[in-house]
Amino acid sequence: MPDRPAHWWRRYVNTPIAREVSSLTRHFDRVIQWMARPEDTGLLLDRIEAPAKTRLDGDTLPDLSHEGGLRTAILLNGVFNHHFDVQALLSDAHPRLARTARLVVVLYNPYFGWLYRLANRWGIRHPAQPATFITRTDLANLARLSGFETTRLRPAVYSPGGSSVWARS
Repeated sequence: MPDRPAHWWRRYVNTPIAREVSSLTRHFDRVIQWMARPEDTGLLLDRIEAPAKTRLDGDTLPDLSHEGGLRTAILLNGVFNHHFDVQALLSDAHPRLARTARLVVVLYNPYFGWLYRLANRWGIRHPAQPATFITRTDLANLARLSGFETTRLRPAVYSPGGSSVWARS
């Protein structure tokens, strides 16, 4: 396999994130991945445990507000790291969600910018460098301003140096 280092790295990073996300999604009826990045291979969604999984193309979230009987998790993998108006994205999504729906947001640690650049240079990672890094405080404030509540923040992937990639839901 010519892409072996990149494949190993993606598996290493996505497996613990999927495990963390699955601790929530296995209790839902479905997972919808929304606004997947162009370089997203679907590995994270494939590894998440859920009865049904869907990947939505496009920037518009369908109206799920009338689906009170379904428990839906909306997965945003790295979207906040590349989006320039996170508050508008959250504000637009809020009225489209049923009370039984939850956003599951995977964010990448702002202190790992140097590691992302190094991985890009070595060919292990190919996506664009994240343009937006959001701290825990930023996320809590943006969520509150948009009508959401942050319920769980957990580090999911540990590096040899002891830092982490944050998976937030």
